[in-house]
Amino acid sequence: MLPWLQGRSPPQPTIRSDRSYDLKTGMALGAFFLLPTAGLQVISRMRSSPHDNILSTLRHIREVTRRYIHGRREMALLRESWKNPRQSQERFLLDILRENADTVYGREHRLGEIRSMEEFRRRHPLTSYEHYRPYVDRTMRGESGIITPRTLDSYCRTTGTTGQSKYIPHVMKLHLLDAVFCRTTKLAFELCPALGFLQKEFCFYVHPRVTKAENGVDIGSFICFSPKDSRRLDVFTSPPDAFGISSIKDASYIHVLFALREPSIGIFYFFFLHYMESMMKILEQRWPDVVSDIEQGTIHKDIELDDGVRAALEATLGSGDRERARQLRREFEKGFKGLMRRIWPDMAVVVGIDNTKIWPTMEAKYAPGIPLLPFVYGSSEAILGQAVWFSKKQRGYYPVNTELIYEFIDLPDTDKDQPKTFLLDELEVGKQYEVVITQLSGLYRYRMGDIIRVVAFDGKTPILEVLYRLGTMLNVRYEKLTEAVVRESVYAAVARWPGLTLCDYAIAESPLIPETSPAFEADEVMPFYLIFLEVKQENGQGKITLTEEQKSMIDTELRRRNSDYERLRTDDGISHPRIHLVKPDTFDELKTYVLENTGASANQYKTPRKLRLYGMVEVLLNHIQD
Repeated sequence: MLPWLQGRSPPQPTIRSDRSYDLKTGMALGAFFLLPTAGLQVISRMRSSPHDNILSTLRHIREVTRRYIHGRREMALLRESWKNPRQSQERFLLDILRENADTVYGREHRLGEIRSMEEFRRRHPLTSYEHYRPYVDRTMRGESGIITPRTLDSYCRTTGTTGQSKYIPHVMKLHLLDAVFCRTTKLAFELCPALGFLQKEFCFYVHPRVTKAENGVDIGSFICFSPKDSRRLDVFTSPPDAFGISSIKDASYIHVLFALREPSIGIFYFFFLHYMESMMKILEQRWPDVVSDIEQGTIHKDIELDDGVRAALEATLGSGDRERARQLRREFEKGFKGLMRRIWPDMAVVVGIDNTKIWPTMEAKYAPGIPLLPFVYGSSEAILGQAVWFSKKQRGYYPVNTELIYEFIDLPDTDKDQPKTFLLDELEVGKQYEVVITQLSGLYRYRMGDIIRVVAFDGKTPILEVLYRLGTMLNVRYEKLTEAVVRESVYAAVARWPGLTLCDYAIAESPLIPETSPAFEADEVMPFYLIFLEVKQENGQGKITLTEEQKSMIDTELRRRNSDYERLRTDDGISHPRIHLVKPDTFDELKTYVLENTGASANQYKTPRKLRLYGMVEVLLNHIQD
């Protein structure tokens, strides 16, 4: 109930159809804007934040309405394109080629002469980033009309964990990011009829480091909010100043603090679900501090904030909320099983990318019965897929036909320079392909290196499951262990270790180890893999040790899944893997190292399964358990 309309009893939430929801929402909004008194009465019955006043409520309504209307339009266009992907893709491709024909790149590659998808595939080669680096460098120095006639609004820097950074140009990045949230808002209301229109949203966000190119354009990550654009942030639990914090530790604490003071959150956004685990770790370790801050309207002294930011955030906290603190303290003292539903009883959906397959664990422990919407399949280059169903109904992503042109390379042909490609309606269920994209900002037939599997078709449109990147292939001889094979092998082995659960893992190739490293083995003549595991006991806190038999299970599982690895191990062409248990929270130390020593942003960060730099390996070696 709105605090400025006390005395009215909100109705119990009811399950409604999407059509019914649209009608009632439209009636409520119409009543509010056309008949103020009646509108206020309707809105007063909606679940809302006790910390909102009439102005902040109006801002919330404005932003959710904008998102919903825009998202409905975006989804309608997408669903129409899925009916005939071949036709819609060709039409969009010709629009891109016409727009960019009179650029330096367009003239050199004669884009204006191309009249069909087939002609495009014949005349323009498949490309990688190095094909574009000279053109992008020219734009970064300030030249215009090189790859696009439009003004570039940003460069998305890759994480740098796989080599030299790339700078992906974008002409509509803010529009693309906004479209993601608008589509997801529409889908959330469509899939969760009981979701309240005035319910706040939680967003776990750490502000990335942003630098400038010579031309003055921002260099950052794809996911980047501006605290100055407070209008777009009105729906979130955290105030705008919280979206400018760049420290993971401090940003995490602040977002959790402001989320806990809100009793009726509807949507939880975690760009990657491993941040949900991070949030819950903070709560388990520091809930007394957070609850105390809510009670007193303070921010703990060990949270490092600029004075202006601290003052603004504490002003938002006001004099504290003793009643909410009392409720939270009671729930935390009961334990963490099912905690999220207990402290946010109106929670409708979690939105996030489950790249580490952690959701079953998170759901069972903290959020039983709450659905997961797997958000999007994205990268620095583009948003490549949209999840439109809960994870338990359907895995995989629909292609975003309205923003990208797609081609696919059959997995056996990915080692070729210019292999044959397939279009969306030419794929086959069960087969694996490398993704190739063309987008508006100047990338044409660009090989992503991402490997997907087609899990189903919806009419003529395939549904894509993301498997791994070719760049994460492990190979000390010729065995080519994919990320999927390593992941399945590690999980299968750990599942046979009684009482232990895998928290995280990474793997390195022995040629990466210098002679000065304690891990270097002068007497070993064959290459091998180093596998680092962080595990925890399901019950108890005792020291964890592995037997040699348990360690060998990973080797056995790798042999089962890769015949070349099996042959090389049998012929002693590869030595046995070195299995190392690391101390708790070691992978948090790895994250800190990567963020401090590469161009990665916290929102982009994913545990690098293949360790490409010795510095990363050294972090893990320094935390091996005795």
